[in-house]
Amino acid sequence: MAVKVVECITGIFQDSAVLRSEYFYPTCCVFNIDRDACVRDWSGKPTDTRYEWRGLATESPAPRPAAAGGHAPITIIVNLVLQLNKGSEINNLAITGQFTSPGGADAVYYNIPFEKYTDAKGKCSEQYAGIVIDYDGSINTGGSTGVKIHDVLVGNFSINYLVSPNGKTFNADILLFENIRCGDARVGFATGQAQEKGNVIRGTYSWGSIHTLISIGRFEKAQAGNYVIDGGNVAGRCIRLFDISQSGWYASSVNNLFAESIATIGCITTQLPTSISNATFHFVFPEVIGKQTLFYSSNNLTRFSNCIFRYYGSNQAMKFSGDATYDNCLFSGVRVE
Repeated sequence: MAVKVVECITGIFQDSAVLRSEYFYPTCCVFNIDRDACVRDWSGKPTDTRYEWRGLATESPAPRPAAAGGHAPITIIVNLVLQLNKGSEINNLAITGQFTSPGGADAVYYNIPFEKYTDAKGKCSEQYAGIVIDYDGSINTGGSTGVKIHDVLVGNFSINYLVSPNGKTFNADILLFENIRCGDARVGFATGQAQEKGNVIRGTYSWGSIHTLISIGRFEKAQAGNYVIDGGNVAGRCIRLFDISQSGWYASSVNNLFAESIATIGCITTQLPTSISNATFHFVFPEVIGKQTLFYSSNNLTRFSNCIFRYYGSNQAMKFSGDATYDNCLFSGVRVE
């Protein structure tokens, strides 16, 4: 297959970036840009070959040295992980993994529970991820800060974008994800510790088969950070938009989101005021997938304002659970418990 090179990874990786392949995180190579992009093997020993990096290849033949006119593609690079990065920028990059979402008719697909939504080929682990920030808890306790990821497509992973999966590091703060495409996945974004503060996910597009678009406070330390989710378009076959467990840690907010062909908005459990505003939600008809609970909230601290909830073109009853607050919102049918 022809080499696919995309422009480009920019900025400086202050610590290191790891390119991994296969299914369960075996290391491919480690690159430290501060050290002339010296290729290192799993033992950490540098090789004799150095490369000129102009981009990344998602699939390629064997690497060629820059001296030979190559642009350093690596064989089957399928994900990128960062460790203790400060101010790095990643842009204009497409990464495709090996995860295959379940299929089937809508009546079956939209009723797959989260624990059963796994790789259809049975090869990918639950934490097989595309872009990972601070993957290793044995190297340091601090984490990345000020990383900017934009104009990026990641798809066909169990988790497309994963933050702080190691259960030990802190930071992972002031992160910016902008103009982000989520391809097929079990989870689009997954986060897990309370120092992930001041983070923004802006302009998210998901048009494939995905179970949960954004999961906060469910992974590793099971702590909720502070995220602003601003703008996005969701279509295709997204079963659930949100699975957010904030407890008393930090609150996130959602603004300016359009979502159609979803089974449910999801659930938010929180002890903190949480805002969802200027959003439109179009649900799959009950006669297609059965009656669904369109949203669950633990109390009235979750507030929807200026939002639209619709079975588009139908006025049938809409089932919600919990005591969320709805301010200046439109429902296409009667809201029932």
